[in-house]
Amino acid sequence: MNWLRKSSPVILCLVATAGVIGTAIFTAKATPKALQKLKEAKDEKGEELTVVETVKTVAPSYIPAAIIGVGTVACIFGSNAITKRNQIALIGAYTLLEQSFKEYKDKLKELYGEAVCKHVEHEIKKEHCEEMDIWAPTFTGGGGLIPQMDTDEVIRTFYDTYSKRYFESTLSRVMQAEYFLNRDFALGRNSSLNDFYILLGLEPISNGNNLVWDCCGDMRWIDFGHHTTVLDDGMEVVGIEMIFEPENVEED
Repeated sequence: MNWLRKSSPVILCLVATAGVIGTAIFTAKATPKALQKLKEAKDEKGEELTVVETVKTVAPSYIPAAIIGVGTVACIFGSNAITKRNQIALIGAYTLLEQSFKEYKDKLKELYGEAVCKHVEHEIKKEHCEEMDIWAPTFTGGGGLIPQMDTDEVIRTFYDTYSKRYFESTLSRVMQAEYFLNRDFALGRNSSLNDFYILLGLEPISNGNNLVWDCCGDMRWIDFGHHTTVLDDGMEVVGIEMIFEPENVEED
């Protein structure tokens, strides 16, 4: 019974779809019969039928199609009504949950102070944040694994304006990624956009290996801009902007 109640919008939608098809089929079948009856009525009367007479003549042929059509419309309205009701219920549940969470946070601050509340939020974020091992290759062979930062360091939400991706990390990790990218660049190695993303612990992007900062050009430093934005929901995001964007070497 519970399954039927939850699945009722889908069931009504499927029935309505079948109803549309059924209406079209019955209408197509009824049309030749209606035209034949209309012709016979005209021949019997010997002149053109009035509108009322025409309707009376052809209407019986379309009754099955009309019944199916009315049922289809009823299913559509019923499905829409149930969907709206479910949406209202979900909004109510979310509002209640949000209010309860706010009350919980307020009570936590009241009993243990704001510092403890922030610490709890930080620990929850840490549990949902993937550990990112940042690998920085060296020119002498092998590679250097950047040590993990202090676990008490604040995990922030960052936004890469170039690839339009959000990710969680610490400010030190981001700064180290920018440093190692510039270290290789200063030592005479062309640095690609995917090199930077790998240092950040992000997935490389398509064509990212062809987007390159040319170490032989006039630029001597790959500069990044950082700005903090507070979204409408209160979440603080640190934006990473590439002052000089990499060039596509395939275009050369």
